[in-house]
Amino acid sequence: MVFWPIRMVLLLAKLVTGTGFLWVEVCNRRYEHDVVVLPGCIVRRRWAKSLSKKYADLYGHPPLSREELEVYLREAGEVDCVVIGTGQEGRMRITPDAEKLLGELEKERGVKVIVAETPMLVGLELDCERLLAVIHVTC
Repeated sequence: MVFWPIRMVLLLAKLVTGTGFLWVEVCNRRYEHDVVVLPGCIVRRRWAKSLSKKYADLYGHPPLSREELEVYLREAGEVDCVVIGTGQEGRMRITPDAEKLLGELEKERGVKVIVAETPMLVGLELDCERLLAVIHVTC
């Protein structure tokens, strides 16, 4: 019998267990706002989202900007997986600079990067020890 550390068991389990317009269920707990999953905690996205709001007119919706993503990466420390849920219909865009940063993480650090509409994340099983996830719940 193999005993896994608690953190490992959580991340091997399904991260997103359900979703609908204006809600997401992360690890079987329901949230009615965008969430950021950092190693050891789940927080409301609002605390750094303001960094992306200046791009809202350009994208028609606040995107995920490099500035916002960098805040989460600093807070998370070393990660081996980054998951971005772009909303129920995938309307939360990722700015080119943020896409470039995600590409650098993949290429230079071997970080697994997954970007998908939020419903596509339901049931996704992850094999990572240190996770950063940004999950948008609307549109």
